[in-house]
Order: sequence, then C-alpha cells, then structure tokens
Amino acid sequence: MLVLKIALGIILAFVIIGAAQCVFAVALLRGITSSIAAPTMRSGGAIGLVTPARTSPRASPSTLPPLAEGDARLSIIVLDVSTGRSVAGVCIAVASPKCEAATPRTDANGRLTLNVPAGSVTIYLSHPDYVTQQHQQTTRAGASTVVTISMRRSG
Repeated sequence: MLVLKIALGIILAFVIIGAAQCVFAVALLRGITSSIAAPTMRSGGAIGLVTPARTSPRASPSTLPPLAEGDARLSIIVLDVSTGRSVAGVCIAVASPKCEAATPRTDANGRLTLNVPAGSVTIYLSHPDYVTQQHQQTTRAGASTVVTISMRRSG
C-alpha cells in the first residue's frame, strides 16, 4: 500500500510540478543525491553549486604515447583568476614561448595533459583574452603531476 501511495505521489508531482522537479524527487526517494549539485554559500553571501569532485583531469592521457625513459606526465588545469572558471583554448608551450598552430591547447574544461622531460620545465601560457605568463614546474621521471594555474584577463 505504501509503495502505491509513493507511486501515485510521484505521478501527481509529475503532473503538477513538471518533469524536472519530478526527476529530482525520484532521485531523492532513491537516495541518489551524490550526483546532484547541492547549493552552498560562498564568501560574500553569493549562492553557488557544489558538484562532486573529479579525481583526474578530463584531458585524455590514453591518447598520449607511453612515457619515454626520463619523461613525466604533466596535467595542467587553467582557471580564470577572477571567476574560478576553466579557460578553454589556452596555448601551452613547454620550453619555448612560441604559440604556433600545432602547439597544444586546453580543452573545453581548461585541461591539457602532456608528456614532458622530467625535472624543471617552463610552461608558457597564452590566450588572446588573458595576460601571457610562464610557470616553472618540477616533475619526476615516470610520475604524473597535476598543476592548476590561474590566468588574469588582459585589459
């Protein structure tokens, strides 16, 4: 009987409230809240959304060649310093400030993964809307390193 009441309640919610709210209600009934964004307060009183953290960058390391001896894997995440949002299309050059057509760029999520020589490497970041900058990063042979770099809008 209880299951019938819940089912009728869901159907009624779908009709009255609408599909989006009903999907949320069903998710709550099932206890599937870990994949739903939850409201939270940010400093200054602004309301934001907290979504489950991803454990690795979205760049595709599987498309990279295997690490050569003495190389390291470097995953770069580029964020806007003011908004905290990812910056797509950032040209990332290693050891040279030149950004050419073949130079890799961050994806739509502001992420890029590269194989680099182990040790201290200089990363040059450039984007038409942001201040060009360089970043020094130390990596270990055979290891993966994730670095988050914030860029400031130009002008």
